[in-house]
Amino acid sequence: MKSTHRTALAVVAVIAGYAVFRSLGGPDAGSQAEDPSLLVNRVWVDAQPEQLTDYVQASYFASKQSIGVFQKASAYDIHLELFKWKRDDKAIAMTFPQTGKTAKPRFSIERCDDMPPFDLCLTLSENPWGGPKRYHGMREEEDESAKLGALRDSLRARATEP
Repeated sequence: MKSTHRTALAVVAVIAGYAVFRSLGGPDAGSQAEDPSLLVNRVWVDAQPEQLTDYVQASYFASKQSIGVFQKASAYDIHLELFKWKRDDKAIAMTFPQTGKTAKPRFSIERCDDMPPFDLCLTLSENPWGGPKRYHGMREEEDESAKLGALRDSLRARATEP
């Protein structure tokens, strides 16, 4: 099996495992604005898959070199795109080298509990990839590492490769 297929299967398997952790959600903390710097070095996903054919969009904004990676994947299909980014207060200026396309969506990060075990929500004013404007992340690196290990490692590696 090709490495990309194994990676896609691992990503979907890890994300599918979130369903097991749904019971870990805490009490509703309401919407609380968070520090915009929480955007970086964190995996952001739009959903938890229910089937192997379900697509999940994920992004990762690496602080080193200001490179990011966007991934739309199911167990059987994967699309990756690297981009350059720069945060300007509560806006993200993005450049997509493959197409030359640019975008500058505004964003906010709030505490949320609508998709356990995730406890942060990233809301974009517009989605440069199409699709949803709301993504979920985890505040604690240890939680993210434990629950998103394969996906986190894959996105981080792609965003930090020379």
